[in-house]
Amino acid sequence: MPYMNKKTFDIYLEVYDIIAPYDYFFVDDLIALPIQTLNRKGYITNYCCAGHPFEQEFQDIIVPYSDPVEYKREHYKINCHSYIVFSEGIISLMEVPHGFDKEISISGNLVIRKNYDYDGTDVYGIMSEILETMKQLYKWSLSLPNLKD
Repeated sequence: MPYMNKKTFDIYLEVYDIIAPYDYFFVDDLIALPIQTLNRKGYITNYCCAGHPFEQEFQDIIVPYSDPVEYKREHYKINCHSYIVFSEGIISLMEVPHGFDKEISISGNLVIRKNYDYDGTDVYGIMSEILETMKQLYKWSLSLPNLKD
């Protein structure tokens, strides 16, 4: 996973290239270029995800009527989606890429998100769709005006 400098937004592929680790953050490979472009143009981002067809989550559930309380771990598939959470001050964007929705997070930050219709079976199909979406996201980020001007 690449590292991105928090000030220059330069992308580094190796941890060995990094002098001060606290000046960097991890970014998914496929979304690195759109994130770099957005941040350099002044659309500062807090979090992002390109989408991962293999990720799974676990949730601990209380076993009903257990005494003492017992937990069981349930395993479920994460909804496959791509998203960007913008920092405070980025309230709205005129237009988002096709297939993305705008929402406001609990903390009041703008989020753009694309949900994929993925049932966990066609891994190469969803990876191809994520790649095309990231290319579209990159072209969109290049088309935005600079906020720094």
